[in-house]
Amino acid sequence: MAAIEHTENPSRKTFAFYWSFKDAIRDMPDADKLAVYEAITDFAFFGVDPDGLSPVGRLAWKLIRPQLEASIRRYDACRNNGLKGAEYGKNGGAPKGNQNARKQPQRITPEDNPKNNPLNHNVNDNANVNEKGVIGGEVATKRRAFVAPSLEMVKDYFLTINGSDTDAECFYDHFTANGWRTGKNLIKDWKAAARNWMRRKSEFNATTQKQTTHETRKTNFL
Repeated sequence: MAAIEHTENPSRKTFAFYWSFKDAIRDMPDADKLAVYEAITDFAFFGVDPDGLSPVGRLAWKLIRPQLEASIRRYDACRNNGLKGAEYGKNGGAPKGNQNARKQPQRITPEDNPKNNPLNHNVNDNANVNEKGVIGGEVATKRRAFVAPSLEMVKDYFLTINGSDTDAECFYDHFTANGWRTGKNLIKDWKAAARNWMRRKSEFNATTQKQTTHETRKTNFL
């Protein structure tokens, strides 16, 4: 087959040549190999399908053409987008009605960081770390210790789970008194404990009432 003359102006200046192309033709006779190389470049630069390939050349071309064609489509799409962007820039931005032109850059403040939010005291820097430190060359960090919430935080959260200020105060007093523990274990998630409190409110209130009565009697005896 005859290659396109180099004096002609190609429709594109570049294309992606993959290793699979070379691998497909590496064991061909030199004449067939050259013919397929010319077929690839003529198709990529001028969009011309080859003719006159040998049977082995046609077989290789059937394997190469789909991937080459997909690569050219991606290249043309990127090039066209770049040209449109340059045109919009000359005209002062994106075209009228383009929703992207109306978007404002998002401002990131320290409060947006969940680690800086006082309501997120249980955020871990690394949830799956080993407290011994370094394992396998990677530095591990200790799990952040539980920090008891303030009464105002508790009240705010109880409003989101249909609780009242009284419920929040009872919950806060109860767990403050026992060191924020459930049994012998420190609480890991006070919000989960709050939801459990609301589900078993009558049971907890009865327990709290018994404790208050017991403390009152001890004081009277003194």
